[in-house]
Amino acid sequence: MLVLFYGSLKRGGYNHYRLNVSQSGMFVANAVTREPYFMASFGSYPAVMVPTKEFPGELIHGELWEMPAEAMEPIRRMEIGAGYEEKSIMVETKEGSNTALVYIHKGVPSSTYKEVVGGLWDATGKNN
Repeated sequence: MLVLFYGSLKRGGYNHYRLNVSQSGMFVANAVTREPYFMASFGSYPAVMVPTKEFPGELIHGELWEMPAEAMEPIRRMEIGAGYEEKSIMVETKEGSNTALVYIHKGVPSSTYKEVVGGLWDATGKNN
């Protein structure tokens, strides 16, 4: 399955190594969401939320990975346990469009969150 990683699961991120993404999956391409989302910094990792009229968000940049179902189980547990939901969305790469799984936080954008301007999270945590 194709999955868009936009935070700590990207190459260089601490969860990328902790959950063995490179050993389990295959990097496909850099990708961007077709629709805008609101990206907030939660300190050492980001959260992507459904945008609102007040907080319209931006296109989110991430990495598209092909992941086997069995490798997704620990990722799924981590993400859902932290308040995220799985959603299938359209993403764009240089080669064209793809449908990918992404984890969207259940929170609602507000001024209490620090927005990640540009929709691009530095996996080493320099955004926080």
